[in-house]
Amino acid sequence: MIKIISIFSIFLLLSLGNKQETPISRIADFDMPENLVYLEHEQGELFVKKKYIYLTNVKNNNHMFSDGTTIVGIKDYDKRKVDFIDLDEKKRQRLEVIKQTKMEKFITKTEIIKIRNTSFLIMGQYYQDEYAYNIISELKGNTGISIQLQFKRDEKERAEKLMMQILDGIRFHPPTMFNN
Repeated sequence: MIKIISIFSIFLLLSLGNKQETPISRIADFDMPENLVYLEHEQGELFVKKKYIYLTNVKNNNHMFSDGTTIVGIKDYDKRKVDFIDLDEKKRQRLEVIKQTKMEKFITKTEIIKIRNTSFLIMGQYYQDEYAYNIISELKGNTGISIQLQFKRDEKERAEKLMMQILDGIRFHPPTMFNN
């Protein structure tokens, strides 16, 4: 009996030492590629400042990851359904702003893709040998997922493959689970 209590106490102490990780999203689970490492916020900011000239909004995300060359930022975004425009309209509006500001030469990708019955708008830009991709999902209830990637020109093919692995690894919860 003492042996069982001692073993139970050891397991209890070990479990208390392992703090629960903050989930990446309230509305989905992620099967992240194995080569991505979670970065604490300060590590992510340092990585961006050290590696890139163009500082994107990747560092403004709740969760940052890196495989050593590409940095990925992920966060949920909330919108009331009445305020949200569909992804086709959002794409059209963004392209109109880009055209008005004469920034077309920096845009490399504007597409809507569908993975696992969820649509994603991908907007890619290129500036000074660096790419920045901004991705948003359609809303699930009143919440969607926003993902940013930043990478160098010579990493484009690998980074796009990584992006697809991330998108393919998103598993949205049923609507009742995220209270929208």
